[in-house]
Amino acid sequence: RRQAAGIVQTLIEKRWAISLENLVGLSLNLISESGIAKRTNEEVYHDLIQFFKLRAKHLLQERGIRYDIIDAVLGGEIGIISELTEKASALQAASSNEGFKESMEALSRVLNIASKKDVLGDINPDLFENEFERNLYEQYLELGRTAEEGIEALAYYQKLAAMKPAINEYFDNTMVMSDAAEIRENRLNQMAALAALIMKLAKVNDILVK
Repeated sequence: RRQAAGIVQTLIEKRWAISLENLVGLSLNLISESGIAKRTNEEVYHDLIQFFKLRAKHLLQERGIRYDIIDAVLGGEIGIISELTEKASALQAASSNEGFKESMEALSRVLNIASKKDVLGDINPDLFENEFERNLYEQYLELGRTAEEGIEALAYYQKLAAMKPAINEYFDNTMVMSDAAEIRENRLNQMAALAALIMKLAKVNDILVK
């Protein structure tokens, strides 16, 4: 436990840009090649990631982060641990802002409906039937470019929150579960793609809002 806490603390202090998942994977490959492993890499990997999530959770608790926000940022991959703490701090700071509840509700709608899609497929803009699909798609593309270029956690949250009107207009004017299979699949692909970008911040539907 002490060693795991030390690793987490070192990654934060040094701000090394390596995801914890990649670090664990590389370490396990070295052990496997040495021939001393007694369990499969998959088994050990799962256990180690869960263990590190517990250490990260403890660290965030010590920093006074709300438990639901901790669950949200740990809802996906741990990733780069210094960025994880920044995401938690950004959400904690934003949670007292006006409009936070409405933004979380809009983003959560995307995550909830995207859960109906198991495999991410391509989005075909030619299948869009209204301007609201196109508008949300354009904002999704812009967000994707921003994510690739790198952006601070708070600024990324603000960009997601700014999509609230487009998301709400989309749902008000678009039936995702269309009777037409091709249209339905395309809309689910769009939701799943946007959900993947939301998850880069956090599993926001774990955040409690009043």
